[in-house]
Order: sequence, then structure tokens, then C-alpha cells
Amino acid sequence: MAGTYSRVVEATTTGGVSNCIDLPMPPRGTLDRLILKQTSGTDVDFDYTVYNRKGACPAGNDLYVNAGTIASVASNSGAAQFTITQDQFEPYGYKIKVGDKLWIKGLSSAYNSAANGNTPHTILSVDNAAGTLISTNFSYAGAATDGYWQDNDPKVFPIHDPTMHLVTTENTGTSGNASANFDMNRVYENDDNQDFIKRTQATSLWLDLQPAGSGAKTFEVAYTVNVEFVF
Repeated sequence: MAGTYSRVVEATTTGGVSNCIDLPMPPRGTLDRLILKQTSGTDVDFDYTVYNRKGACPAGNDLYVNAGTIASVASNSGAAQFTITQDQFEPYGYKIKVGDKLWIKGLSSAYNSAANGNTPHTILSVDNAAGTLISTNFSYAGAATDGYWQDNDPKVFPIHDPTMHLVTTENTGTSGNASANFDMNRVYENDDNQDFIKRTQATSLWLDLQPAGSGAKTFEVAYTVNVEFVF
């Protein structure tokens, strides 16, 4: 038995950076229609990519893993030292420690340009009691801000290159005009980590929306999927 699912999501974004937006939908189907329209803020061009896993977004961490944000990067005797927050503890509930491997991504260009970003780092030392200052096995490669980290230990879930989770990518958004795609016929299956307690099935795609400019901007995202219901 087949059917369709349609929805409109409002997305509050910041210009000049990647924004990770949840697109609730059935766990698998065919993405047929996607329309993005800027509804507030100075009109700008925008690019976007749709992934089937939150952690593939530059500004999103996977679900149900230890994860957080990176406020800054400094040098600790030549080693990269990160000031972090930890806002996801699931499903293990522990603080990070020496020897843990963290996936570092999304940092500003000074760090990523040295090929240090988007790759696992091993913690060599935890440098304060709160666990918010850590040094890793990578050398300091310049100041950087606004990054993300998540647990990369194999006991969590495999992390693949973001292109392995790609559903569609476009750069057709133009200043003051909607970006519309019809009859896309993009088959997808959500690849987020499932809740290990509830055993619920993940039900989202994730929109990496990158508006030009700066400041707050609001978009409406409309989409339709074809779904094959299996009972």
C-alpha cells in the first residue's frame, strides 16, 4: 500500500554558516518535492544539502552519542587544546576521559585548512576539573571557533563520510526567490542512530542550509515524499 506525506517546516537560521534542520518524515521513501523559501531577514542566496543522518551535517551531531560544541582552539605546548561543552551524554552517561576518540568537525577555516578537521582525535589530557578543556594528539594549527565534537569510539555507531549519507544537494537558491525542486525521485532511508532503550525507528532527513550574508533569517521548507507502507 502506497501513499504520500507532505509537510512544511519553519527553519530559523544564521547567515554565513551551516544550519542543521530536522525534516520529520517516514523512515524510508522517495523524496519527490522540496521547496525552500526565505520568509524573513535580508534576502540572500543560499545552498543546501539533504542528508539521511544528522551527524553528516557540518553543524549537527549524531543522536544518542556523547557530543557537544567547541568554543575555541588554542595551543597547549604545541598540541591542539579545545574548550568544549558537553550537551549530549547518551546512551552512556559518562564524561570524556584520556584515551577517548572524538570526531572533530565544523571548525572555522584556520583549523580545517590544515586537514585537522572532520577526523578522529585522541584525548591526551583533560586539563581542568570540569572536563571542558582537553588536549589531543593533533598539533595546534591556528585559532578556530564554532566547531562540533562527538564520540568516535567504535562501541558507539560507525561514522561514514558525509557523502555516504547524501540524498540531494543544490545551490539554486537566489536572493528573494524560492528554490524549488519537483519530481526529484530521490529514494532515501534514514540512517540515524536509534534510541537503544525505546527501540524506536528514526524518522527524519536533515537539511544542511547555508544562507549567504549574516544575522538571523527564517525559511519555510515544504516537502512531499512517496511512502510504501508495509504492514
